[in-house]
Amino acid sequence: MTLFENRHKVIDALNSILQQIGVPADLIGGVALGSYNYIRNTEDVDILIDKSDYDKVANAIIRTGGDSLGKNNKFSLSGHTIQICYNGLKVRNTTFKKPSNTEAGLRVVDLPQLLLMKIEAGISQFRHRADFIELVKRNDISLQYLEDCVFGSLDKMARAQAIELWKRAQEERTS
Repeated sequence: MTLFENRHKVIDALNSILQQIGVPADLIGGVALGSYNYIRNTEDVDILIDKSDYDKVANAIIRTGGDSLGKNNKFSLSGHTIQICYNGLKVRNTTFKKPSNTEAGLRVVDLPQLLLMKIEAGISQFRHRADFIELVKRNDISLQYLEDCVFGSLDKMARAQAIELWKRAQEERTS
């Protein structure tokens, strides 16, 4: 069974684990895109937690039958890969911030934060640039929205790239 077919069970299991141990987390990455009108295949479930909760979450996943995959904060749960990200972790061009969720359990990251992550990751990976374009198109995101809600913490290079991707989304929408 693929993640696409079984993702709700994996997400429900993660949510239950997080609620039981009292840890808030954001659902990020490819699975989170579905909450914003863009569903694409993905191989893993990415979550964002506070760094201070990492050991608690990792141990809880293992106690409930998961396995550590021994690299890059990856675990296996119900046969699917879970990647745990936390504030301060740097993966390529993305340095993760604290999760926005403050209640125990798993919540989908808000759209501005997801867009920001996609811009930062898109500097080095095509897939994230494509995700950003699709989010803009499918959610009718204006340049003003990006200015007001997303661009605040971007450097000039990332901001310029995001504007070019936004323009590309507009061109694709009209063609």
